[in-house]
Amino acid sequence: STTREPHRSSIRPASLMLLPVVLAMAVGAPLAGRMLDRWGSRVVLSIGMGVLTMGMILAGFASASLATFYTAATLVGLGLAASVGAPLRYILLNETAASERTMAQGALTLFTSTGQLIGGVLVGAIAASRGGGVAGYQAAYLTIGGIAFVMTLLTLGLKGRAEELAGARARQVAPSGAEAPSMPTAPVASSSPERGR
Repeated sequence: STTREPHRSSIRPASLMLLPVVLAMAVGAPLAGRMLDRWGSRVVLSIGMGVLTMGMILAGFASASLATFYTAATLVGLGLAASVGAPLRYILLNETAASERTMAQGALTLFTSTGQLIGGVLVGAIAASRGGGVAGYQAAYLTIGGIAFVMTLLTLGLKGRAEELAGARARQVAPSGAEAPSMPTAPVASSSPERGR
């Protein structure tokens, strides 16, 4: 039993080290939603991916101190909150027709889940290729940070807030441009009955 004590004692600190990511995502998600309504998806995704990039790069050098790791974890959580979930669905709902939104949301969920699986495998593969341990995961975090930086540049090609609003108005006007069918009305009885019939 004595050989298991070090392993058991290391589980709690390791799990607590992930707490900043969870708390940052919980705080950042509603803030990202407010920012989407005010600034649009391009600004929110650019900020989110930029913060995620900084967090991943900082995590690559987090062996210097525990405070550095917690700061990096907080940045990663805030970046994920502003780049995954609401912003992607916001773009999807703005860019798809009403008849295709259900299928599009299913496809988005599928691609997101696939990306999470591939990301986990990629981190493990990079860490193992560098011999595992702290050095291996530092290399993995730096690699993910490089990918996040490229994605930050790609977000600059998204539509701005004005373009999103113009597209939304166009989709609302298009269906209403056709004349709506008039509802059948019941015949109105005459106030005075016709005479001689």
